[in-house]
Amino acid sequence: MATLFLILCSILFYVTPYLNFELFYLSWFFFIPILYLIENNRINLIKLGLYFGIGSNLIATYWVSSTISNLTGSNWITSSLLHLAYSTYESIFFILVFVLTSILIKKISSLYGRYLCIIFLYILIEQSFPRIFPYKLGNTQILFNEMAQLISIFGINMISILVLIFNIGLYEILFKRKIKVFYVVISIFMLAFSAGKFLHKSFDSNLDKNNNINIVVVQPVESLKDIKQIQKDIDIKKYNYDITIWPESSLSRVQLKNKEDYIKFKETFSENFTFSSNILMLGTITQNKTGYFNSALLINKNNEIIDVYSKNRLMIFGEYYPMQNIISKIIPIYNEFISLKKGEIKLMKGGENLNIGAIICYEDLFEDNAIKLTQLNSQILINLTNGKWYGDSLATYQHLMLSIPRAIENRRFLIRSTYNGISAIISPTGEIINKISLNEKGYIDSEVTLINKKSFYSKYKSKILLTYHIIFVLLLFSFLKKFRNE
Repeated sequence: MATLFLILCSILFYVTPYLNFELFYLSWFFFIPILYLIENNRINLIKLGLYFGIGSNLIATYWVSSTISNLTGSNWITSSLLHLAYSTYESIFFILVFVLTSILIKKISSLYGRYLCIIFLYILIEQSFPRIFPYKLGNTQILFNEMAQLISIFGINMISILVLIFNIGLYEILFKRKIKVFYVVISIFMLAFSAGKFLHKSFDSNLDKNNNINIVVVQPVESLKDIKQIQKDIDIKKYNYDITIWPESSLSRVQLKNKEDYIKFKETFSENFTFSSNILMLGTITQNKTGYFNSALLINKNNEIIDVYSKNRLMIFGEYYPMQNIISKIIPIYNEFISLKKGEIKLMKGGENLNIGAIICYEDLFEDNAIKLTQLNSQILINLTNGKWYGDSLATYQHLMLSIPRAIENRRFLIRSTYNGISAIISPTGEIINKISLNEKGYIDSEVTLINKKSFYSKYKSKILLTYHIIFVLLLFSFLKKFRNE
């Protein structure tokens, strides 16, 4: 009973910040019961990983079952079983972490060596493990703004490291009365806090605001009629914005197979829509000679398509459908879905001096796409999303919060236009400047800065990640060699 209580406490400490990011401090305690159970051999570690992984994932992504049901029409039993299967897969991550942590505890006698190996092991597995939704430990701290600034230098992994340091330090203090560890942990946190404040202040003071543009973000709730109505409200202002942004799925489908299709689009679009800006960016499904794509379009004042970006990272079972012959036997409608094609990561050119980094739907959860766009010299990041998939659940809130590291990593304004919510304007230091709440129809506007300078992390990401690997290998060999000699 005590063992199950500790596992439950650990799950709640771990998962609660993903349900309410203002409770970020709870994740500072999640690993303490786990370490106690591992060191005292209180439970089989595979079972521990399964219980923890399945339990935490079922809670954090509770909305998956209803989403599957809404998309496929499957009954609640089928959708719940699929959610359970996905959660079981996610538990493999924790099984690996817990089993390997146990081995390191047994093999390495040095206190600091043992925990350094465990910490770097955790973040390397977290970095490499293939996940549909990348809920990284560091993401829980995104509202701890001073700490979050370190993402621009070291990436989100550094925040995971600091959370683990705090967990391990508290464990040593509570269970082993090692007060010296307390001073080490406090010193590290004070250093991280001070460094974060300095990075924030330094970035703000060096931001060149002479390269500003005015943007307006539209959030509909139900349909294209909402977009038309909101756009009329914007047009009444008679303000000349530089960019108007409509969300993913603004238009149902646009055919772009040849030049005649572009001409036809111009004629049809000008008859049905207006926008009061130099360019309009919107999301739609496009069709060319090779297939269907989830795309972002840039449209100029003459209603001409001037650039197209197609989504590079497609969502499994949502945009492409593997094993159709097998799964369709369980969910018959699955066989009727058409897989989308994968696009290439590229800049969208909104003009001679405007490089836009477009990221569609959940591409903003992954650092690779946004980093590549910054390396290609994007000056701003714009995310187009359709949150209607998730109804009134916390998924849209989680999506917003998990996207914030992209702004800090790249030191770029991140603009999000979403169907249903939550649309937002996020500063390069991770603050939400303005937003539209879930299920609220309307628009927000702001002056934002186009930034050309690359962040440290966006310039040296591959080298920084390699450094994490090198540190772990050196630590491991150093202490294991010492163990063999002893």
